[in-house]
Amino acid sequence: RIWKIKLNENAKIQSFFNVFPELNHNEMVGFTKLLMPTAVLLLKPPQMNPRIAQRMKVMTEVLPSEISFIEIELMGDDPWKSTFEALAIGDYASYYLAKEYGIDPAPVEMVENFKKRLT
Repeated sequence: RIWKIKLNENAKIQSFFNVFPELNHNEMVGFTKLLMPTAVLLLKPPQMNPRIAQRMKVMTEVLPSEISFIEIELMGDDPWKSTFEALAIGDYASYYLAKEYGIDPAPVEMVENFKKRLT
């Protein structure tokens, strides 16, 4: 979920979040008709349940081939270490993606404008 927020805020791109197994229900069907280039980030901690790993594998096989799947193998010998590694990678990824797009990641002008209009 934090990756979604960071990609929205810093890189100024559309980003969505879901978890397994829920992603393998109605949301997955939403990928039937792609309206834009799509990538799915799969965060894979070492402590991942084998049933979730199987769901990830099968999902990559049934979704349209135009979707890019990016698997991020997390490290850490316990869930806390993996979680904090994922947070750090997400921060850096959103920052460098913004830079790649030529976007300043700091300002959130749309949010500030929205807040002003509420008052």
